Amino acid sequence: MTIPKSTKSNVTAFLKEELEKAGVKTRLCASLDTPSGRREVDLFCENTGSYTCDAKFTERNLLDAISKIQNDYFRYHEELGIKGGFAILYPDELAKPLPHDVLKELLKTLKFKVIIMFLPTDTQRNFTMYEGTLPEVAREMAMHILKPPAYVEPNIEWIIKSLRAAATYITDGLKHLTGNQLKDIFGGEHVFRNILQYEREEKYPVEELRLVSAFLLVNQILFYHVLSRKAKFPEIDTGTLTTPSQLTQYFDLVHSKNYRAIFSYDMASKISKDYTAIVKKIINVIKGISPEKIGGDLLGTIFHDLIPLNVRKYVAAFYTNVHAADLLAYLSIDNHDAHVADFAVGSGGLLVAAYRRKKRVLERSKKFHEKYHEDFINQLLGVDVMPFAASVAACHLALQFPEHYTDNANIAIWDSTELQPNLRIPSIADITYVLRGQANLDMSFGEKKLVKGIVKPVNDESEHIILADYDVIMMNPPFTRQERVPDDYKKTLCDRFKPYKEYLHGQLGYYGYFILLADTFLREGGRLAFVLPATFLRVRSARGVINLLSQNYHVEYIITGKKRLNFSESTWRREILLVARKLTDKEKKGDTVFAALEKLPKTEDELERVCRKIKNVSGSYEDHEISAFTIHSSELLKDLDWFRFITPFQRPGLSEVWELISSSAQNLERFGKVYNLKNIMKRGIESRKEVKVQALFIPYSMKRAIRKEDAWILDKIEEKQLIVFNRYFKDKLHIPKNCIVPCLRTMSSNRYMDTSDKTDFVVIRDFPKAHRFFYDERAAFRDILPTWNRYVENRLGNLIILRRFVINAPGTLHLCHYSSAPMTASGTAWVCNVHDEDAKILCLWFNSSINVAQVLDKRIEDIWIDIHKYILRDFYIIDPHELSKEERTKFLDLFHTLSKQKVPSLAEQYTSVPELKKEIDTAILSALGFDDDEIEKILSDLYEALRIEFEALQEIGAIR
Repeated sequence: MTIPKSTKSNVTAFLKEELEKAGVKTRLCASLDTPSGRREVDLFCENTGSYTCDAKFTERNLLDAISKIQNDYFRYHEELGIKGGFAILYPDELAKPLPHDVLKELLKTLKFKVIIMFLPTDTQRNFTMYEGTLPEVAREMAMHILKPPAYVEPNIEWIIKSLRAAATYITDGLKHLTGNQLKDIFGGEHVFRNILQYEREEKYPVEELRLVSAFLLVNQILFYHVLSRKAKFPEIDTGTLTTPSQLTQYFDLVHSKNYRAIFSYDMASKISKDYTAIVKKIINVIKGISPEKIGGDLLGTIFHDLIPLNVRKYVAAFYTNVHAADLLAYLSIDNHDAHVADFAVGSGGLLVAAYRRKKRVLERSKKFHEKYHEDFINQLLGVDVMPFAASVAACHLALQFPEHYTDNANIAIWDSTELQPNLRIPSIADITYVLRGQANLDMSFGEKKLVKGIVKPVNDESEHIILADYDVIMMNPPFTRQERVPDDYKKTLCDRFKPYKEYLHGQLGYYGYFILLADTFLREGGRLAFVLPATFLRVRSARGVINLLSQNYHVEYIITGKKRLNFSESTWRREILLVARKLTDKEKKGDTVFAALEKLPKTEDELERVCRKIKNVSGSYEDHEISAFTIHSSELLKDLDWFRFITPFQRPGLSEVWELISSSAQNLERFGKVYNLKNIMKRGIESRKEVKVQALFIPYSMKRAIRKEDAWILDKIEEKQLIVFNRYFKDKLHIPKNCIVPCLRTMSSNRYMDTSDKTDFVVIRDFPKAHRFFYDERAAFRDILPTWNRYVENRLGNLIILRRFVINAPGTLHLCHYSSAPMTASGTAWVCNVHDEDAKILCLWFNSSINVAQVLDKRIEDIWIDIHKYILRDFYIIDPHELSKEERTKFLDLFHTLSKQKVPSLAEQYTSVPELKKEIDTAILSALGFDDDEIEKILSDLYEALRIEFEALQEIGAIR
């Protein structure tokens, strides 16, 4: 977007006028001599010092604005006497030419943004942004020029916004990287297959991975810049930079001093020389922002939040909420010399919280200094299977004390589930090779082999981490569901955790193995501190792990939220915080505190107050911040369903209920494993190049004639023919039955599950007087009927599954239909042809509340549901082949009873307990192995969750 020249002139003149009203001396279009040549500045302000102001940018030119101030003015601040700079960002409304009088009025009301920057040597005044009308902007600028405040707080939001724009800007320079090259950068075959679940290269999210790569380079430049200002490394000289690969010369200086987790990715050499100017601009932007002026905590926040979730999710980089991390650290760490490990370190948020907690405990009696920083770093261990996560974690941890660079950070890239105490593993600093294939995680489950590592050593001396036992193990482990873990990796996990075989379950979620791993490394008297899915407290597959905790631990705290309170970024599921202390010999267990928070404590005072309340609960307690009560350890042993203790605080959400069912059921299997979908399923009939399908439909009523092309409507069905009438011409036609087939013209408003005697029709063959049916432009369709006939007959079946639909629409009544005679459907459905009894059982399943929960849990959009074939292949169904004879009979009888009953829309069905659905749901849950008490609990939670979900969907629809 370009701002018209006349608009720029008027804005600059208006701004000059407003600044002079405030007492600022200004020069319009000043010419400045610099060592690099003459520079023109829109406004040059001179009072207590000189300030430049450029008034020619839009928000899309943010990087240009920052880079210009840094490169044209700040670079020569000593020669020019510059103290700061401003860049005006125009609103979009000024992109088009406007009459002078209209523009003048708009300038009084439109909101402008001004970027405000100060010299790197001005350590108390930080990069910021102000938004207001042009007169307000002028007053803000005048304040900074005439009476400079002693301190200007950094605008973290706009710093992150600028850095994100920089990463996006450079992505084009990585277009040549293929999916396999990106796979190697982000951890290799094991990570992509077992952790990220990308099975083939064509499924790799290549564009997103390129963007993550760009963020990594920005991260490296940013981190190096901070070190160059704090630890006296040479500053990057953009004047001598002729190719992006030259950056590695700077990075190698730091690489040799450690921080290899950050600089192990050689992204700079992968950027084409053609993008050197862009790289220079990004460096200037970082210099202009001067991040080194920002305190450790805030600087850590920038690195932590820089890469947005919608990008990070493609490399499984989910972060723990910083306030939840602090809460967990406060409840689990009592001593400043505690040794703490995180075997799923992610961004390092939990280790940083541990560092901060240890520092606070220490400062009660001693003064913190460099030696304690080194001790803390030595006492913290972070391991992650994702190289990307290790890089972010190292940045985050190092920036707690950026003045002192760290020689011995214990951050390793490894599949943690393989680790054992006393094992000696390479640190990320000098992985050359790893027996058992962990360094680049190119996993071999067969013969052990040497694998090249991610980082080449800088000398012959190898540094290793010797794994010990720990005082505290904090983790927010991967919540990957068991059904998404490949079978061969599951087998490997079972082999690795053989000592815990009595506690294992075939459907144990991936996170469960990390609890067992923590038990392996935790010394007696030490604490586990975990973020876990709330379903852990209830699912059968986790009962073994819960049994381990109930036997060997004092479970001290289980914390949830009164409302939808998330402890990490997986915002769709409910979570808990669990703190448990490993019992010493003959030690007796204490009571467990179950607590629900109104909100997470954000300040240190709030944190101390809330934790003091939690620690002191006896019996029950409630105030405006928490609700809590204690449970005797015998109650935990008596019934391993611990979820019952948090239900008073908040009912489970839909995802939790679905996960509970899917992870505990005995007889669920993927649709694509039970049936060969290629053989039994086809997409419904659609318009083809030669035919518009609507011209061949015969709806059974006028209500179902939803398009103007639906000209012929069913009038009567006789023994050998249909009688149809034209709704426009009112004439009638007789069509032989062998020239049509039953079909569902629309998937909306089909009242019955069994549509055998209530269908529309579609013409597939020629018939006498067909020229009247194929009138006008439809005449051409008659000639291709033989081809059309084969196309339709290949799409006949007895089970119709909705493919694309609005789930809360008034006409969405069922998600599946059955027909005793072969029929087809429109292209918004899947047509399946299976054994007749199977079709009836599957029809009940697909219409059950359990499947509705599955559909909503897997949806990508909000109210629109699009069930692609690959998605439907992975849907769970009750396997008809595994049912007993009695169970099959029960389902068939139930189908006979319910399949012809009318129902309202799905949204209406769940405004209260759906009695018809309840019969189906009860029968299904019973066949899945749940007992009566479990069924009652599940259905109560499920119907409430569905009611809330449909209410939320209605609100979304209303907003639209």
